[in-house]
Amino acid sequence: MPDELNQRLLADAESYNAAEPTRSLLEPYRHALLLMRAKPKPMSYEQIAIAFARHGINIRPTAVGVFCRANFTKAEILRVRRERASQSTSPESLLPGIIQIPPPSRMHQTTAPAEPVRRSTRIARDDI
Repeated sequence: MPDELNQRLLADAESYNAAEPTRSLLEPYRHALLLMRAKPKPMSYEQIAIAFARHGINIRPTAVGVFCRANFTKAEILRVRRERASQSTSPESLLPGIIQIPPPSRMHQTTAPAEPVRRSTRIARDDI
């Protein structure tokens, strides 16, 4: 019996092809995952796993993280984030010229600039 098991394991090891593509459970939901990660405040892997669980897809947060890191580049996430920001309708864009809120200037600051903090004890790098 152990010899049979050993022979089957050896046969499986020899026939294994690492280049053979494996389909991920998350692959059909790639675009939804990209949108979740491209939000201005991206959903955490835990939040994504909980959202998928609500829809009947049980997956671990670590698996979501591995999939996202393997499939999304930072540039792709930033591109989608910019596209979504340009498509959004903010109150300022709905009423151009009517509501103009000027940016705060230095004259409106009420706090005094902080004084530099002095160290009370000398350390070795003070002599350098």
